Amino acid sequence: MNELKVCLGRNNEEQGYTTVNASPRHGDYSYFQPGPGNSMGFDDLKVIEAKKFLVAVAGGAQENSNIHDAASAAAIVSAAEASSLSGQWQKIEEIHGTTAARI
Repeated sequence: MNELKVCLGRNNEEQGYTTVNASPRHGDYSYFQPGPGNSMGFDDLKVIEAKKFLVAVAGGAQENSNIHDAASAAAIVSAAEASSLSGQWQKIEEIHGTTAARI
């Protein structure tokens, strides 16, 4: 948790992965942790979700996931399952209205 493996150079001979640790530069992390690589807890994440929900209900930005995000996640899981069975890459159609486009 609190780290992401990122593939660099996917289309060339210098392909490799690097680890990006969560840090104060990422979202609301700085409100809970002073430096990179420190774990955020379940309670921290729920506070962030509650804040985003209350802001949206009050008419502010809607930053939480929506039904389009759920459909997109389900499509990714289905493609991963099909890929594991076939050993082939699977095409995933874009689902418009997801919040990922705003990130």
